[in-house]
Amino acid sequence: MTTLENRCVGLEQEFFLVDEYGVLSNRADEFLAWCQEVAEATGRDPESYAPECARSMVEINTPPVYSLEELSHEYLANLELALDAGRELGLRLYPLATYPLHVEPVMRDEPHYQIQARAVGRERFLHAGRCAGMHLHLEVERGTVNSRVGVSYGSGKAAREELLNLYNLATAFDAALIALTRSCPFYEGIADGTAARTALYRGDPYLAPHGLYTRLQEVGGLLPSATSAGCWTLSKPCPREGTRRETLGRRSGAPSSRTAIYPKRMGRLQKKMGLRPRTSRLHLKEAEEASEGRN
Repeated sequence: MTTLENRCVGLEQEFFLVDEYGVLSNRADEFLAWCQEVAEATGRDPESYAPECARSMVEINTPPVYSLEELSHEYLANLELALDAGRELGLRLYPLATYPLHVEPVMRDEPHYQIQARAVGRERFLHAGRCAGMHLHLEVERGTVNSRVGVSYGSGKAAREELLNLYNLATAFDAALIALTRSCPFYEGIADGTAARTALYRGDPYLAPHGLYTRLQEVGGLLPSATSAGCWTLSKPCPREGTRRETLGRRSGAPSSRTAIYPKRMGRLQKKMGLRPRTSRLHLKEAEEASEGRN
């Protein structure tokens, strides 16, 4: 058995939901409620079955585990439960990256989805409901990451190096991972020779100018390899961080009054997304107007 020493790994996989004839179905809530009920009755975690941004998509998760064998076991057990639940409801899971025909997804209206839609533009955000993906979660040493500042100011050198190496390894593997997971050549009924999910979800000025994150590559694009974990840390600690005032890794200079505690790159990103400095809360009206202008 391949163990991961003292590190956990977890998996999330998204699926399109279709009926018995392969037609997309918006019955995700009904399907998930049934999966959660069966999971609870059989001693499995009901939170392993979660909604996605569109009502025709669902997500199946695994709990954190310490080996790839455990990961496979948990994933297959959760998937089997979902497949059985779907059959009882006359539903199936479509496991490919994109649905081959035209899709007009019914998007959810929870606040965090509304914020994303207004930030990138509502038409662009529909791509998120047309692309299904998989997320592999890798654990790093406890205390390495702080939700308020990025890389924690109190993290040790070895912990930062581990985080940096994992990031750069994933970046280096990107081309191979795209090739291995390019499971459907069609997008909206068209096969244009690209890895459609990657092109339209990440966005690209040349391959997919109308893609989801074409104008927000800092958020959704593939960024270059990093030379220091400090590039993911705010230039000054949040007051609640309670640690020394310093900048780790690449310095961005003294923050301006406009960007408050954020480095210059974060300040530019805030302006582009319509974020309000200091609070980082979305300026909904300004963001919506900006997105309409971009579209």
